[in-house]
Amino acid sequence: MQIIAKFDPNAATTGEFALSELSNGIGTFILWNESNWTLDITMPNGDTDIAPAWTASIFEPKGPQGQVTWMQDSQLDQVNPPQSKVWVVAYQQSDNIAGTFPVALVRQTSVGNVVTTSGGNVANLINDGNIASTQFIESTVSGDGGGSAVSVTVAGVVAIGTTANKGSITLKGPLSTDGATFTTDGSGNLAATSYNKTGITTTSVAANAGTYNAIDMTPTTNNVGMVFYGRDNTGTPQIAASVTPTALNYEIYALVATGDITSGGTLHNTNTITHTGNNSLAAVTPGTVTRIANATQVALQVPGGSTVLSVVSNAINCSQPVACGQFNLTGSSGNYRLYTNSLSRWSDFSGTGSVTVNHNLGATPSFAWCWCDAAASSQTMGNTQTSTQVTVTAGAWLHWHGCAVRY
Repeated sequence: MQIIAKFDPNAATTGEFALSELSNGIGTFILWNESNWTLDITMPNGDTDIAPAWTASIFEPKGPQGQVTWMQDSQLDQVNPPQSKVWVVAYQQSDNIAGTFPVALVRQTSVGNVVTTSGGNVANLINDGNIASTQFIESTVSGDGGGSAVSVTVAGVVAIGTTANKGSITLKGPLSTDGATFTTDGSGNLAATSYNKTGITTTSVAANAGTYNAIDMTPTTNNVGMVFYGRDNTGTPQIAASVTPTALNYEIYALVATGDITSGGTLHNTNTITHTGNNSLAAVTPGTVTRIANATQVALQVPGGSTVLSVVSNAINCSQPVACGQFNLTGSSGNYRLYTNSLSRWSDFSGTGSVTVNHNLGATPSFAWCWCDAAASSQTMGNTQTSTQVTVTAGAWLHWHGCAVRY
C-alpha cells in the first residue's frame, strides 16, 4: 500500500492525482474524504463515481495508467468543520485490505438545514464558517408568491419585503451606514458626507441649463417646499433659505455672492441688498432692471460708505453734486429734494414783447423770471401770477424766455 495523494478540496474546485503505484492502472485505492465536500471522481478510462463527504470510499480502477480527476460537487453546511483534507491510499492486487467500505467518518454530527421553531426562545443564533451565500434566517408570508419577506445570509446581506409585503425597519436609536458616512442621531437629524446625483439635466433656468453632477433632493409627494437652516455661534438654528411649494419662489435670507446673480423672474427682497464688490450691479441680457418693488429705501454709496443718492418713499435725495450730461425728471408733481430746499414743480415758457402767457406750471408759481439774449434789453415779470398765466413787459421786438418754479 502507498499514499499517492493528499489535498484540500476546499482550496481548489478541481484537481488530479496519478495511479503510478498501480500496475497498468489496475488495482484498488481508498479515498479518505475528511471534508464536508462531496467529490465527483473520473477514472483514466472515463468511468465516473462519487466520493461522499465524511466518507472513506473504495475504488477499483480497471486501467490504463493515467490521472484520476476530482471535482467539487456539493458542500454540507457546517459550523466550523474539524478539518478539510483528502488522503488517497493505493493497494496492489496482492495487498490485503481490512474492513468493509464505504465507511462513514463521523466528524460532523449536525448538518445545516431548515429548522422551524414555534413558541420558543433562542438565546444565541450562530452560523459560522459557511460559504457567503448561506441563508440562515428566512421567512415567507402565507399566500405571498413573491419570495422571502425576510432573508439574511452569513455574509451579512439582508433583504426585507416583497412586492405584496413591502416591509419596513423601525429603529429607536441612531442609524449608521456607508462606512459611517451616512448617520442619524436617533432624533430625526441626518448627517452625510455629501448628497450627490450624477447626470442631473435642467432646462428651467437658461443660465444653468445642461447635464452635470448635482445635489438632488426632490420631495416625493406633492405640495412640499424646502427650508435650509444654518446654525449660529450660539447653537441657534437660523433659516438660510426656503422654497415655497406653490410659486416655487426661492427666498434667501442673507446672500453674499462673489459672482453673478441671474434672475429669470422677479427678485424679491424684504431687507437690504448690499453690493460691496468692485463689479457693476446691473441687469443681464435679455432682461433689464425695470423696478424695485416695495423697497423702503434704495441707496447708492461711495466706497467709503457715504450715501450719495437715495430714494425714500416718493423723494429723491442727493447729498453730492450731480455731474452728468443730462438729469431728466419727468412729471409735474412729486418732491425733489436738493441741498437746502425742495422743488415740487417747474416749467419753462417763451414769448415776444409785452404779453400775458400760459406758464404751464399747473399751479401758482412761488416765483417766475424771464430773460432775453439781446444786448442792453430789459424785461419785467408782472406781479399778477395765477395758476395758469403770468404777465411779461418787454420791448415790442424782443423775444424772451421764462421759467416758473413752485416750492
